Amino acid sequence: MTIQIPDLGPAFAHLPAAWRYAFWLSYAAWAAIELGIWSRDRARVKGERRDRGSMIGIAIGITLGLVVAFNAAWRGIGHITAPPELLVGAGIILIWTGIAIRLWAVRTLGRYFRVTVTLQDDHRLIDTGPYRHLSNPSYSGAMVTLFGVGLAMGNSVSLVAMVVFPTMGFAWRIRVEEESLKARFGQEFRDYREKRWALIPFIW
Repeated sequence: MTIQIPDLGPAFAHLPAAWRYAFWLSYAAWAAIELGIWSRDRARVKGERRDRGSMIGIAIGITLGLVVAFNAAWRGIGHITAPPELLVGAGIILIWTGIAIRLWAVRTLGRYFRVTVTLQDDHRLIDTGPYRHLSNPSYSGAMVTLFGVGLAMGNSVSLVAMVVFPTMGFAWRIRVEEESLKARFGQEFRDYREKRWALIPFIW
């Protein structure tokens, strides 16, 4: 029995099956890992939830990005004239690099990591691992993965969509988190934040 590999527009048209399998397996692995991360919030913790809809904002941003990106790729709108093997290969590397960064951040925070903004009763600021230089490395990892997905599609519209829409969701989440942490920790958090980039090293 032959397994039909889903097409992804002109960028995938002449790719060997191995490259297409690698992309879809990487994409499926990312989706499965994200479901696993989100399922952590089923475990209750003592604290105050201050999410203000930011989780929904992130979900909408990523969903919009994916819808626009896949449609643009299938329609061939904004096709990037570069070797598809190069684009898919680089995209897959970025997907897994982003996954690794995000899992590193989740593991570093341990039980303090939540997909909703929650200030736990014994909450504290973490300054180890990826939090030495970034205040939101889990979001940075997610953005690297999403950029990789867009790049692998070999489509400029897809690439822009996978950056712009999710960034809007993460920007709102970062604002909500920082306001909550300022309210809890005051100057301690301000000093902490001044020493770190929010999302993108050397830029923001």
